[in-house]
Amino acid sequence: MADPITIVGAVASIVQLIDFSTRFLVRLHEYQSKSGQLPDAFAHIASQLSLLLHILQRSRDGMNNQSISPEDAGAIGPCVQGCQDQMEELDGILSKVLPDVQEGRMKTMKKGFRSLWKESDVRKIDKQIESYVNRLTFYCAWSSSKLDPRNHDMRARLKQWLAPPDPFSNLNKALKSRSANTGKWYLQGKQYEAWKTTGYPYTWLYGSAGSGKTILSAGIVEDLQTFCRDDPARSLAIFFFDFNDVDKQDALKMVKSLISQLLDKCPGIPDALQAAYAACDDGRRQPSEHQLLNALKRTLDDIPAPFVVLDALDECGARKDLFDILAQIQSWHVTSLRVLMTSRKEIDIEEGLEKLVPVDSTTPLESHLVDQDIRTYVHERLSSDTGFRRWQTDQTMQEEIETTLGRKACGMFRWAACQLDVLVKCVTRGKVRRALQDLPKTLDETYARILQQIDKGENSEEALKILRWLAYAERPLTADELLEVTGILIDEAHTRFDEDEVLEDPRDILRICSSLVSITSGSDGANESDEVDDETANSRDASMSAPQYVRLAHFSVKEYLVSARPCVAKYSLQSDSSHDILAMCCLVYLLRFQGDEWQTPDFGSAFPLARYAAIFWTQHARLSHGGSQQRHRLSMELLNEDGLAFATWTRLFDISDRWNPMPDIHREIKVLPSPLHATSHQGVEDAVCAILDRSNANVNSQWAGEGTALQAASAEGHEKVAEMLLAKGADVNAQGGRYGNALQAALQGGHGRVVEILLAKGVDVNAQGGYYGNALQAALQGGHERVVEILLAKGADVNTRGGFYGNALQAASARGYKSVAEILLAKGADVNAQGGVYGNALQAASARGHERVVEMLLAKGAHVNAQGGRYGNALQAASKEGHEKVVEMLLARGADVNAQGGDYGNALQAESARGHEKVVEMLLAKGADVNAQGGRYGNALQAASKKGNEKVVEMLLAKDADVNAQGGRYGNALQAASARGHEKVVEMLLAKGVDVNA
Repeated sequence: MADPITIVGAVASIVQLIDFSTRFLVRLHEYQSKSGQLPDAFAHIASQLSLLLHILQRSRDGMNNQSISPEDAGAIGPCVQGCQDQMEELDGILSKVLPDVQEGRMKTMKKGFRSLWKESDVRKIDKQIESYVNRLTFYCAWSSSKLDPRNHDMRARLKQWLAPPDPFSNLNKALKSRSANTGKWYLQGKQYEAWKTTGYPYTWLYGSAGSGKTILSAGIVEDLQTFCRDDPARSLAIFFFDFNDVDKQDALKMVKSLISQLLDKCPGIPDALQAAYAACDDGRRQPSEHQLLNALKRTLDDIPAPFVVLDALDECGARKDLFDILAQIQSWHVTSLRVLMTSRKEIDIEEGLEKLVPVDSTTPLESHLVDQDIRTYVHERLSSDTGFRRWQTDQTMQEEIETTLGRKACGMFRWAACQLDVLVKCVTRGKVRRALQDLPKTLDETYARILQQIDKGENSEEALKILRWLAYAERPLTADELLEVTGILIDEAHTRFDEDEVLEDPRDILRICSSLVSITSGSDGANESDEVDDETANSRDASMSAPQYVRLAHFSVKEYLVSARPCVAKYSLQSDSSHDILAMCCLVYLLRFQGDEWQTPDFGSAFPLARYAAIFWTQHARLSHGGSQQRHRLSMELLNEDGLAFATWTRLFDISDRWNPMPDIHREIKVLPSPLHATSHQGVEDAVCAILDRSNANVNSQWAGEGTALQAASAEGHEKVAEMLLAKGADVNAQGGRYGNALQAALQGGHGRVVEILLAKGVDVNAQGGYYGNALQAALQGGHERVVEILLAKGADVNTRGGFYGNALQAASARGYKSVAEILLAKGADVNAQGGVYGNALQAASARGHERVVEMLLAKGAHVNAQGGRYGNALQAASKEGHEKVVEMLLARGADVNAQGGDYGNALQAESARGHEKVVEMLLAKGADVNAQGGRYGNALQAASKKGNEKVVEMLLAKDADVNAQGGRYGNALQAASARGHEKVVEMLLAKGVDVNA
C-alpha cells in the first residue's frame, strides 16, 4: 500500500514535468511566432502538451487536497515518469531538427529537411504522450468518482438490476485444485506476456476434455489480478461458463456479469448504462441485447486497460449467440481491450473464432505441456490428502504412483483425478500395484468402471436418482435438496414421498457416486468456497449455516451420462424421460402439502426441495415433450383450484413476479391465479389441454391485473398453448393486464410465431392500452423490423398516439432504428408529432445520440426548435448527454442556442451539468447566454459548480458568468460547489469576487 511519502514524491515528479513541458512549449511557441510556422508533427505535439499541462496541474492539485489517494498516486507515478522519458526524447529530437530563429538560411533548410525524416519519430512520441494523457485523465476522474457517494449508490442499484451470475464461485473452486506451479509453462511464456502488453488482443487456449483448461484459467486470472491490483487503469472481468448452472450457460448473462465487474473500475456511471436503466422503467424490466451491448461498449471505452477472461466457451448453451456477441465486441475496435478464451477444440468453436483470433494467437494444451502440471497435481495430492496418509512416509510407493499416472495421463487432468479416487481406497501395496497395472485408457472407460461398481452395490437406485437430478436440474442443488430427492419413489403402482428413504448425510452422496460428483460449500448457491471431501463433509444439520452444493464433478461426466455410451443401460440418461421423471418428483413433493404446512416456522429448512419443485416442475414438464400419463395425472391432481396443494404452489412461486425466486410465502394473496392462467403462463401444454376440457373452464377470465390466459401465453411465447386457447374461444382482442392485450404481450417479447397466430385470428392491430400504448410501439421495443412491416400491412395506424414514447416514430428514433423510422415516414408518420417522454422524434434521437436518425429526421422536415418533452428541445437533449456531433448538426440547422424549457432550462446549463467541455465551447461560440436563468440549477455556472466541473467553470467565468446570480436548487454557485466539497471550484469563485454572505 502506498503511503503519504508517495504523494510527496509524485507531486515532485509532476512539478518537474510541468516545468520541463512548459519550457518546451514556450520554445515551440517562440519559434512559431518568429518563423511563422511549425512542422506538422511539432504543431500537433504543441496542442497535446497544452492538454498534458492541464491534466498535470489537476493531478498535482488532487494530490495536494487529498482527493487523489496515496494508492492512486502510486499508480500515477510511473505514468508521469513515462511522460518525462518521452519529453526528454522529444527534446533531443527538437534540438537536432528544429532550427534556431537566428540560424542562416542554408542551415535552416538543412534542419528543415532533416525534420522530415524525423517526423515519424515525433508522431510515435506524440501517440505515447496521448496515451499517458488519457491515463492521467482517468486517474483524476477515478479518484474523484470514489469520493462521490452517489456513484456507490447507483452502482449498487445497477448491479442489483443486472443480477448477473457470480463467476468467482467457479474461480475459487478451480483454485483449490491448482498448485502454485500449475500452468507455469504458459504464465511465463512469451505469448502470454505479449498478450498482456503489446500482442494481439484476442487469444484462445484449447484442449481436450479433462485437460485442465479451467484450472489453467484460474491461474491466469490469479496472475492478472496481481497485474491489475496496483494500477486502477487496469481492470479485470471474468466469466466461467458452467454446464452445472443454466445461468452460466447464457451469453447475455455473461455480458451482464462483465458490465457489473467493470463498473467498479469506471470513473463514473456510463451514460449508456444509466439510459438503459431509465428506459427499462428504472430497472423494473430487463434490458435488451442491444442495450446491454451498448452499455458494455461505453463501459469498456471508459477504462484505459480492460482485461477479460472467458473460460469454457464449449459449455455455453447458445454458441452462435456467443460468437455474434464476441464479433460485435471486436467490431468496436477498443484497442486497449485484451480477451483470453479457453475451450475444447470443436468445429463450431473453431469457425466462430477464426475471424477473431489468428492462428499464431492460439495455444493448444498439448499433453507434453500439461503432463508436468499433472505430475505436480498428483504429487501434491499424495502429499496432502489424508486418504493417502498410509503412503506418505513410503517414498517408493509415492514415486511409483506418480510415475505411472504421469506417464499414462496423456494430458488428461480429469483422468488422473479419477485414478487417484480409486487408488485412495487401496489399502495394501499389492492392491495399489494391481490397480496401477490395470488402469483404464480413456475417460469413457474410467466412467464405465465406476458405474459398473455402483450398479453392483446396494445403493444403485439412489445413485441413479442423484445422477439424473444432477444431469438435468435447472440450477445447482444444495445437498439438502438432493437428499430429499432420494426419498421420492416413482413407480407404476404408487408414487410417494417416504421420509424413511431419505439419505441422512451428504457424505453418503459421495460414497455412493464415487468420483462422479463433488460437494462444495459457500454462503449461497453461486458462491462456493471450500471443496468438501469424504473426510470433511459436515452433517446435514451442521450444513444449514453454510449450505453445501452438489454437482457433477466434470463436464465430461454429464456428457457421458446423457449419451448412449454408458455400458450399464439404465445410466444412459435420455433427456425427455429424465425431465418427465424430474417433473413427477417435483409434483409428488408439492402434493405433500395438503394443509397449512406453509405456516411452518422455517419452512425452507423443513421442506428443502419445496422451492425448487414449485419453480421448476413446469419447466421439466415442458422439456419432457409430452410426458407420461402418470405425470399428466399428477399435474391435474396439483391443478385442482380448490386444492390446498395448489394454493401452496402459488405461494411458493409467484407467477406475477417470476423474477423473484424467493417470494414471501406468508404474503397476503387476495386472488389466486386460476389453474388455466398459471399453466398457460408456464406453457404446460398437456395441463392446459386437460383444463380446457373441463366444462367449467372460463377461457377469458382475467387475473389480478395480469390479463387473460391468452395474454400470459403470448407474453411467454407459448405458441401451442395460444393456439389451444384460441381454438376454445379465447377473445383475441381482450383488453387488460400490464401489456394491454395479447398482441402487445407477444410483441414485447419478440415472439414472432405467436404474433402470426394472433394476426391470423383477426387481432386489432390498432388496439390501445398497456405499457407501450399500441402494437407498433411494442414491436419497436424489441427492434422487430419485419414485424413492424407486417403490422403496417395489416392496417396499423402509423400516427397512433399514446404509450411511453408517444408514437411509433419517437420509439424508433429513441432506439436508433433508422430503417424502421424510414418505413414509418414512408407510410405517412408525422415527423413533428408531439407527445411521449421525449416530446418528439427529433428530441428522442438527439437524447440517445443517434446521428444518422437525427440527420434523416432533419432532412424530412423535423422542426429543430420544437418544444416539449423531458429536455425541452432537441439541442438540450443532445447537450445533456454530450453528443457533440448531434449538437453540431442541430446548430448547423438553426437550433436556438438559448431556447428555454426542459429539466435544465437551456442547453448550456444541461451541458455544464455534464461537463463535456467541447460541447460547452460550441454552445458559447454560437452565442449561448452564459447568464440565462431557469431550470434545475438556476444557471449554467451553478450547474457546473455543483458537479465540480472545473474546466467548464473556468470557461463560463471567462465569458463573464455572474458569480452571484441567485436561484436554482442551491441558491447560488458558491453554495452548489460547497455542498459537494469542490474546493478548487470554490477557490475559483472566490477569486472572482463571489459574495460569501449571499
